[in-house]
Amino acid sequence: MPKALLLLFAIMMTALPCTSFSQEFQKIILENKENIRYLKNNILEIAAELPKGTLIQFLKDNQNVFYDYRDSKGVVQRSSTGFFSGVTIISVTPENVNSFPESRIKKLNATIDGLFITKSLQEANNQEFFQALIPGALNADYLSIFTESGKAKYSYTNYFTKRFGNRLNHILTDDEISSRDRVKWSAVYEELKRAASREDKTPTDYLFTTVDLANKHTTLFEQTGETQPKGAWTMAVKSTAVRHGFPNVPCAEFMSEMIRQAYMRSGYDFTEDFNNSKDNYLIWNKTAAVVNLANSLHKAEWIPWELSKFSPPTGAIMMHEQATSPGHTYMIAGDNGRFVVDNGSPAGRDLRKTAKKTIEIMFKGGVFFLPPGITPRAW
Repeated sequence: MPKALLLLFAIMMTALPCTSFSQEFQKIILENKENIRYLKNNILEIAAELPKGTLIQFLKDNQNVFYDYRDSKGVVQRSSTGFFSGVTIISVTPENVNSFPESRIKKLNATIDGLFITKSLQEANNQEFFQALIPGALNADYLSIFTESGKAKYSYTNYFTKRFGNRLNHILTDDEISSRDRVKWSAVYEELKRAASREDKTPTDYLFTTVDLANKHTTLFEQTGETQPKGAWTMAVKSTAVRHGFPNVPCAEFMSEMIRQAYMRSGYDFTEDFNNSKDNYLIWNKTAAVVNLANSLHKAEWIPWELSKFSPPTGAIMMHEQATSPGHTYMIAGDNGRFVVDNGSPAGRDLRKTAKKTIEIMFKGGVFFLPPGITPRAW
């Protein structure tokens, strides 16, 4: 091509507007321990052994590569399935935080030329779903706090009666709730239930997005009130809590984000029930404390139900002990409250497999909240 035409082509190309291409990510929760690798002298060496339950992501359209790799015995092998590059470690389960603290994860993610993991994982875990939890066996730790059915062996009735008055355990009659509100609350609850359930496969995008998008959307929410329909865990735990200095206690912000997004997906505006006039607006500087979130739900006329008297349905917002701060809040994920989802266990946790000490610190539910008109079953 003549130089004049090349110059003209170059000028035309620089005049074209930039096009933004969105990148979709595949997310996988490791079902077993897996080696993560780095490239050195054209051989994939082991960087670390990731524990079961680790959440990783990589580009959905990532092409697999076929480098030789060194196995755990030190022997160089050739892979028939290949590896994915550009792997990012998002989180590990709570019991593995000590061996994989945030600092170690950041260091691994900053590896030159990136991290690699075997492509066979995608075929074995070809999912963008949380897998259904398998109920664990009842053990002495669990049964020291709950009955076999999940009913609490303790109660805080006097305290909750003073705090929430006659709305505690209140079953609404037809004349106490309009048909319009009953439809709204049912729709909101169904979206909470859909995101929380770990009795069935649940799409991971209800909870996960990229940190870059989470930072963009949470900042926009704080500036304009614009709410997103999905990505609640990343937005609350990896963005809002980190940006505002409470990364170690993001549980109430996570539940707030789950509520906001449930309204959004169901087609309703959460500010109809959570707003400044009621002094219960769902935003981090008001509701990032457990006690404040419980008070905000109460002011929004959600009904508090005692775990000692009622079985918590999937999607209920549970509060540890007396719903005070410091404390913990989490979401019921099924099986009469024995499956839960919280900031440390977005893929779900079975309380029957949880140590007594952890239950007593975090998961000794006292009261759970449901939208008006959603009535739980009495034990």
